[in-house]
Amino acid sequence: MKLVGICQNNTEYLYLVYEYAENGSLSDCLHNKSVNPRTNFLRSGAIFLPWTTRIHIALDVASSLDYIHNYTNPSFVHRDVKSSNILLDGNFRAKLRTFRMAKSANGSRTRLTLTKDIVGTKGYMAPEYLEHGLVTPKADVFAFGVVLLEILSGKEAMMRLVEGVENGAGKAREARPLSSQIDEVLEGDNFKEKLQAWMDPLLQNAYPLDTACSVANLARNCLIAVPELRPNMKDINYALSKILVSSLKWESSVLYGTRDRTDISVVAM
Repeated sequence: MKLVGICQNNTEYLYLVYEYAENGSLSDCLHNKSVNPRTNFLRSGAIFLPWTTRIHIALDVASSLDYIHNYTNPSFVHRDVKSSNILLDGNFRAKLRTFRMAKSANGSRTRLTLTKDIVGTKGYMAPEYLEHGLVTPKADVFAFGVVLLEILSGKEAMMRLVEGVENGAGKAREARPLSSQIDEVLEGDNFKEKLQAWMDPLLQNAYPLDTACSVANLARNCLIAVPELRPNMKDINYALSKILVSSLKWESSVLYGTRDRTDISVVAM
C-alpha cells in the first residue's frame, strides 16, 4: 500500500494516510457474501470476483512477496500473509498491507532465523514457524498457499466449527484448517470432479477446469510440510503469470467465441 502522506494535529496523535482501497479486502470479497434464496443472486452490495480477476489478484500478491523476498536489501519475511491483509483498489489490483510484523531475513536467502515471538493468524502459519519459530521466506510461501485455496474455494482459512467427538461435557466442536483439505481433493482418478465440487459455488463452473487444477497443485506445493521442498516466490510468480495468460485466452474465447478453446471446461452461461 502506498503511503500518501502524514498528518499530525495539536495532540500527540500522528496519522498515516494510505491510498484508498475502494473494494475492501480480499477476505471481504470472498467470504462476506450471501445469496438471496429467492433469486439465487448475490445480495445487494456484495462484490463477486470472476475467475480471471482472482488469478490477477493472486499474481499481484505473488509479485509483492517476490519483491520483499528477493529484491530488497535486506530481504523481509512478511509473517502475516492472509486474505484480510490483501486490499483491492478500484480496478481490483491487489495491495499487500500490514508490515508491522515483518522480520528481516538478514540479507540472505538461505540463512535461518529463529524467533520466540510467534505472531500471525491461525490457519496461515507454517508448521516450522508455529512449532519452532523458524522464520524464512518459505513461511510466507505457506501462507500464500492458503490464500490460493481461499481464492479457489471461497472458504475461510479456518473452516467453521464442525461436530467433533463426544466427551464428558457433550459433543466437542473443532475447527479444521483449509490447508488440510487439498490433498484429499486432488487424490484419485476423479480429482477433477472432486475439485469442481470443492470450488467456490459462486463461480458456477465459469472457469477453465484444467487451469484450476494447475492452481490447486501450485497451492498444494506451497503447503508442503518440509519448507525446503516448497517453491520460492519467484517460481510461483512465474507460474501464475503463465496461468493468467491461459485464463485470459479462456476468457476471450468465452466472451467473443474465438475458435481457440484449449483448456476450457464446461461453463455455466
